[in-house]
Amino acid sequence: MKRLLVFIFSMMLVLGLSACKEEALELPKFSKDDAVELTAQEMVQLFENIDYSAVDSESFKMQTEGYVKYKEIDAFTNKATNELSMTIDLMAYGVMGSAIEDVKLLVEGNMDLSVFQQEYGYESLSYENFKVKGSMGAYFVDGYFYLKADGSYQEDDQLKKEAVFKEKYSQQVTQTMWDEMILSNVDPDAVSGMIPNEYLQMLESADLQALMDVIPNLKVYKDGNKYSIVFSINKTQATDSMTEVIAYYYELLGYEMSEEQVQFMATEMKAEIDEIVKELDFTYVISIENNRVVQMAEKLIFKSVDGLIDINLLNVMSMGTQAPKFPTDLDTYKVVDELGTDFTETTEKQ
Repeated sequence: MKRLLVFIFSMMLVLGLSACKEEALELPKFSKDDAVELTAQEMVQLFENIDYSAVDSESFKMQTEGYVKYKEIDAFTNKATNELSMTIDLMAYGVMGSAIEDVKLLVEGNMDLSVFQQEYGYESLSYENFKVKGSMGAYFVDGYFYLKADGSYQEDDQLKKEAVFKEKYSQQVTQTMWDEMILSNVDPDAVSGMIPNEYLQMLESADLQALMDVIPNLKVYKDGNKYSIVFSINKTQATDSMTEVIAYYYELLGYEMSEEQVQFMATEMKAEIDEIVKELDFTYVISIENNRVVQMAEKLIFKSVDGLIDINLLNVMSMGTQAPKFPTDLDTYKVVDELGTDFTETTEKQ
């Protein structure tokens, strides 16, 4: 069962990090010619007017593509003690509803995950090592859960296990079960108030305009009834705005800082950033159309100076999307009482 959990959860961990190959995944489009100036109050009003009434029944698609590579090096042995390598290319689609027949979920994609962890104890050495690689699909239709896999799993120094199967879980989720498990735990106020009024009031009472001036990389674009709110930052922009950010932060706390003190702190922080960060490029976009959030996306590129961290990820979430094509052979899936136990041992070692 542990192998199944690692296999499935490794995939499910990236439900919010998914990608679809029907077309190239990219950030929501906006034109720099449509840039507009909003006051802090207008920004707050824009979010206050968002209609969340359809959030609990609207379809969504979450996508990601990219990779994460991370290492920790032991200072004495100069060998890796912790290492993570993950490449992902996944797409998740879902729609919720009060009737179980309206609830659908589709997750498909590919993943290559390798984790190595080593710990030194007193006269002992422990380690964990596993790899997951392959394609998968998970579906929820008409109250039934389906799982397919074409990949492999390997743990520590054991033989590699092949996972090639198409399975259907024997237990159907009934309407009564759905009501008890899901709907009874949903707080309608939590959905309709995704941005609580007290938070909006805090924004209004603070000097948000001053903050927006300090962070010039926050831009708003308007094309008809569509707003694109974009925040972007790279290493150069981060270091260049350090002085203004520090000055504003301490002013907000009520501390009086001389220009020399602020400049000294900024210089120190810039030096620390230069020691760690080789490349940083982050962009976050939220698209609002006709008072509805239609897309949210983020792109992150980060590389450390020592080469031990290398991240390149693009995440996009779209609301109100059309359903993708579900498999047409779900009726041929093998009915099982426990999903994902069909692993075949091979003779291949790590």
